Amino acid sequence: MKPKGLIYKFRQFDIDYYLDCLFKQQLYFAKPSQLNDPFDLKISPNFQLLDTDEKWLEYADYYLSMLDRIPAGYSHLPKERIRTELANNLKSNIAQTQSDYNYISDKATDDNFGVISFSQTCTNMLLWSHYAKNHTGFAVGYNFNKFNLNNFPSVGGEVKYRSEYPALSPLVRDYKIIIPIKVLIKYIDWEYEKEYRLSRIFKNNEDVNERYLNVPIESIEEVVLAMNVTDANRDLVCEFCKTNNISVYKIYKKKNSFDLDKIRIC
Repeated sequence: MKPKGLIYKFRQFDIDYYLDCLFKQQLYFAKPSQLNDPFDLKISPNFQLLDTDEKWLEYADYYLSMLDRIPAGYSHLPKERIRTELANNLKSNIAQTQSDYNYISDKATDDNFGVISFSQTCTNMLLWSHYAKNHTGFAVGYNFNKFNLNNFPSVGGEVKYRSEYPALSPLVRDYKIIIPIKVLIKYIDWEYEKEYRLSRIFKNNEDVNERYLNVPIESIEEVVLAMNVTDANRDLVCEFCKTNNISVYKIYKKKNSFDLDKIRIC
């Protein structure tokens, strides 16, 4: 699902590569471990949902199908006995089963997934505090429809915020179900971000340069400066944007209100 309006990338000026989203039109697919939410892309199946022996046997079949050899300690058993014993062992050590799965899954996700986070608003107080160095940075406003993603495999959508942890069974293996849950569901405390994100799956040990998405400069429709931006950084942005026909706004406090407003300055 495409965003309804512009999407914003918040940045600060004092880290050079943070400027790339504007001056190089380059966005980075961050690893989940680089994000500030410890649950991001780490929603795991709940093994407590395997509440019958039949479900544990089905999971044991899946477990065995993922291995290239019979697990140690089971090779002397007949085939049917292997699945039964494995299912019983996994069930009786469910806490360890869950922990082992989470460890393997989280590592694979961190190696193979990348996320670009945007917001669908540029006037939220906390966004400027958290992602633009205490109201001194900037936000780039992109028109998503002008991104060239035709040959770029990615998953995009609005983040959905929930107060309850998703109930995902270990028996669900349809990635059309799993990926949106892992990528697009976050805890409700993050709702203020109004996040829209892109996610992409990478191969193991892929070159870090492959994690960059280059977008057309025409996709940048505005840049919004923080209320406490320095004159030097304001002039730097205005000069670049005038050359490239990009509108520049600045955030101001609304009078007699806790709200923020943006006003065009060049």
